[in-house]
Amino acid sequence: STGVIRQPALSPDGKTLVFVIDEPNKYMGGYRSKSGLYVVSSSGGTPRLIGARAIAPMYSADGKRIYFSREEGGNTTLSSVNLDGYEPRDHALATGADRYELRLSPDGRWLTFKEHQQYYLMPYVETGNVFDVSASSKSVPVAQLTETSGNSLAWSADSRLIYWNLGSDLYTAKANQSF
Repeated sequence: STGVIRQPALSPDGKTLVFVIDEPNKYMGGYRSKSGLYVVSSSGGTPRLIGARAIAPMYSADGKRIYFSREEGGNTTLSSVNLDGYEPRDHALATGADRYELRLSPDGRWLTFKEHQQYYLMPYVETGNVFDVSASSKSVPVAQLTETSGNSLAWSADSRLIYWNLGSDLYTAKANQSF
């Protein structure tokens, strides 16, 4: 595929890769590409478009769904689709422009998010309902991870560590010791 490819993630079995192709722009190019969420075999081949542009796509721990965030109207939603892009589900909602960067841990047990420039961590349980994401949540415990903000939050493959940077410094927190 042509275009600006971002945020690749490997399936748990290593057989497929999910990624995003950005909207074309005059600085990065990609004018002949179709933006959106794509899946391709890790051994190569033609990528398949399975959805609209997404943020931070990742496979579920069992490899049966693809989770991603999307931003609309100042809100951020954690959603998922099956491997063909069907059966869409919304899982969590961060209301307001100051809540965003929803990142589910690889094992699906934790959810991180940014609110007012600080990173937070909360336990995540799939209930079938849309879960409200907020630092002031009363329904689940919420731990503040940062004191002075951060960028580029990422999870370790085993879901035990959370990483982010601020300037040239790299920070780490243990998910199960944050509460």
